[in-house]
Amino acid sequence: MSAQTSSLIDKQGISKRFLDYMRGLDTTVGQKALGSDQTVSGKVQSTLKGARTRAKTIDEQKGYSKIAHEVGRTIFVRIILTPAITVLLKGDLISLWKVCPRLLH
Repeated sequence: MSAQTSSLIDKQGISKRFLDYMRGLDTTVGQKALGSDQTVSGKVQSTLKGARTRAKTIDEQKGYSKIAHEVGRTIFVRIILTPAITVLLKGDLISLWKVCPRLLH
C-alpha cells in the first residue's frame, strides 16, 4: 500500500476496499478503451502534462505571465499610493518600501 493510499484511508476515512475497486476500474476501463497496460488516470495525467507544456510554451512566446505580473504590480502600487491607504499605514508605509524596493522600479 502506498503512502498516499494509507493517508487517504487514515485521514479521509476512505476504505481500502473502495480504493482497490477504483484502482481496478481504472485499469479495466483503461485496458479496454486505450489498450493493454493503459489506465484512465495515466491517460488523463499525460494529457494534462501535454496541455501544461503547450500552455507554458505559449506563455513563454507571448509573455502573458510577465504582462500579468506587471499589471498586478502596477495596480498594487496605485492602491498603496492612494491617500486613504497611506493614512492607514502611516509609518508602516516606509518600512513597506524597505521590504519591497522592487515596487519603486
